[in-house]
This record gives sequence, structure tokens and C-alpha cells, in this order.
Amino acid sequence: MGEEIRRFTTTNVQLINNKLNTEAAKTKLEADKAKLINEKNIFVAKREKLQAELTEAAAALIISVQTPVIIVHDKLKAKRSPPFDKTKKML
Repeated sequence: MGEEIRRFTTTNVQLINNKLNTEAAKTKLEADKAKLINEKNIFVAKREKLQAELTEAAAALIISVQTPVIIVHDKLKAKRSPPFDKTKKML
């Protein structure tokens, strides 16, 4: 009977140690989870900021490309004479 009590006591101590180790691991995992969520939020904010900067840069590039095209187009338009200009002068 004494041997059986010793065996049960040993098993009980092992179960208590396992429970404590499990709780410690669970606490560590929860801390890691909170850290990862915080890092994710930081990266999401950085991504949104970079997307806004990229949108601004793309808009600036489009405007800077369109402006010379419009100027050249306007210059070409201004240099072209109307097709019936000589006919009007003859009459």
C-alpha cells in the first residue's frame, strides 16, 4: 500500500509540474500573440502610408507628363492655320 501511495504521489507531482509548465507556455504564447498583433498593426499603418505616397507620386508623374503633352499639343494647334484661310483671301 505504501508503494502505491508513493507512485500516486509521484504521478500527482508530475501532473502538477505539467500543469504549471502548460500555464507558463500559455502565458508566453499570449504575450507573443500580443506582440505579433502590435507588429502587424505597425506594418498595416506603414503599408497605408506607403500606398498614399505611391498614389501621390503616381498622380504627380501623370500630371508632369500630361502638362508637356498639353503644352506641345497647344503649340501645334496654334501653329496650324485654318484650311480655308487662302480661299477667303482670294475672294
